[in-house]
Amino acid sequence: MKKIVITLTIVTLLAIGSYGIFGFMAKKNFDRGMEEIKAQIPSHIDVTYKQGLLSSTVDLSIKIPIDGADIDLITTTHHTIYHGPFILHPMQNKRPAYIPTQAYMEGTLSCELSGDIDAEVAANIKEATTTKINTYIPLAGDVKILFSGKPLNKEFDIQGDVLAIDWQGFTGSMELQGSIRNFTYKLIAPGLTIGGDGPEGVSISTMTSSGTAHTGSSDIGLGSYKAGIKNITVKLSAEPGDEVILKDMQVMVSADEKDDLLTISEIFDIASFSFNNKSYGPANTTTYLRNLDVKTLATMNREYVAFQKENGHDPQAMQNKLIEMVSTHGVSLLSRSPEFEFTNISLQTATGKGEAKLKIRFNGDGEVVLNPLFLLGRLSAEASFGADERFLAVLIKDIAKEAICDNINDPACDQQAAKASSKELKELVKTKQLLLENGRYTATISYKDGAAVLNGKPMPLF
Repeated sequence: MKKIVITLTIVTLLAIGSYGIFGFMAKKNFDRGMEEIKAQIPSHIDVTYKQGLLSSTVDLSIKIPIDGADIDLITTTHHTIYHGPFILHPMQNKRPAYIPTQAYMEGTLSCELSGDIDAEVAANIKEATTTKINTYIPLAGDVKILFSGKPLNKEFDIQGDVLAIDWQGFTGSMELQGSIRNFTYKLIAPGLTIGGDGPEGVSISTMTSSGTAHTGSSDIGLGSYKAGIKNITVKLSAEPGDEVILKDMQVMVSADEKDDLLTISEIFDIASFSFNNKSYGPANTTTYLRNLDVKTLATMNREYVAFQKENGHDPQAMQNKLIEMVSTHGVSLLSRSPEFEFTNISLQTATGKGEAKLKIRFNGDGEVVLNPLFLLGRLSAEASFGADERFLAVLIKDIAKEAICDNINDPACDQQAAKASSKELKELVKTKQLLLENGRYTATISYKDGAAVLNGKPMPLF
């Protein structure tokens, strides 16, 4: 009997000790995560951590004043952290309690406005932004986070007008690889509809986002991100066709580092868009920022965040700090020969296609002086444009109609716009600003060493 009592006592002490150790580990990991967050966020974060044996609770609060209004945006979170090794609380995905786990967290995040704002509006904003968050922290491997927002279907009375909002909520997941700055995520929101008493309204369907993030050699955030929307419809009035429709939009952004130089790329695609009963698309753009000095950018980011923590309430001070940083670090950035390039800007319509390219580069070889005339002398640029003859004629005519016609459906105005656009195109061809060959308009322009060339001929700048 005595041995049994001793054995039970030892087991009890080991159990208590193990939960104490895992509770200590949870607090240590939390503190490490907060250090990473505070290094990136200039706003002050209020933290309340209440340590327990089997579980702990933590509350975070961030208050951000809104410029020009007596209103604060307050973001708060409340979480309960259940300590391992064996979670005595039901976990999502019904993970068995007998599998050892470092910790499991349940909680919510919400945003609310305080100050000079209607109490009902503030309450509705808090309800709409409340996000449920569940986090599973294994003994080894990636931290897994599931989050979701509830649907919201409400009508608001704004100065006698009804504003109806139908928000279908969202779901998402995230996996952390050792740090809160190294992660992958997925998000989907089925749809949002905003309307009122009249025919005007906005409808957005199937919003998605995903990405992967990691830190580079100088603590600069790198990764690739993708976002898309299946359909956006903006109803402007009850008139037939008086609406804007955009379909299958996608944006892809990536940031990569090589040899201490950062490259940022962005690709924007849209399958089609229409307004005024005219359809366009597909439309595409591809943009690059290259040769950005990583170490200098990291230094500027640290300086700006540190300054913002003390002076974020003073817009003029922040603006002066930016000017100071440009003058201090501008030479370092320019000495790496940064460049900006549109490798593709294209639009397809029923009448043809048009595309353009643009590249701007700064020559950072040798000594760099922050003088406007010197900088202009080091800049070089190349641009090209091409479009089917019918495509450009219709496009310029439509622009002219918007400018000169009170009623764009008036046939007389349509003829007037067609004559004006035809005259303008002929003048551009006559003066060699556009070249017309084989049913296609083209133009090329370059700038180097302070001189510009248009379609092979020098072009005066002044």
